[in-house]
Amino acid sequence: MNLSVDDIGVKLGEGFDLGALSIGTDDTLQMDTFFYTDQDGVPVFQVDSFYDVISGSIPASKYSDKIVLIGATAVGLGTTQVTPVDPAMTPVVALAHSVSSILNEHFFITPIWGAYASLGVFLLVAL
Repeated sequence: MNLSVDDIGVKLGEGFDLGALSIGTDDTLQMDTFFYTDQDGVPVFQVDSFYDVISGSIPASKYSDKIVLIGATAVGLGTTQVTPVDPAMTPVVALAHSVSSILNEHFFITPIWGAYASLGVFLLVAL
């Protein structure tokens, strides 16, 4: 993104800025990522074999001017993560969702009154 240190700002309890992007977080500066669903059976993020790129089956020019994440996606390699859209998502695909969420400014923000509402519902159920 060609940012300098001056382009990065932290707003404690609210989020942070990366150049023109404003990323909303909770009071501990954690972001709640938005997870994208597949469209008509087509995966949101293209997963290509590294071997296919190295061997020339897929031209490297396909990735020109794109963000490329490299990681294991084969079943049985590494651990998977449970997400709202997939019960067994590989870490690199989860990272792709986070990167896209940041770049598109799609994330969930808990309102300030959210903690009070949760406490109120808990007390109501407890009574």
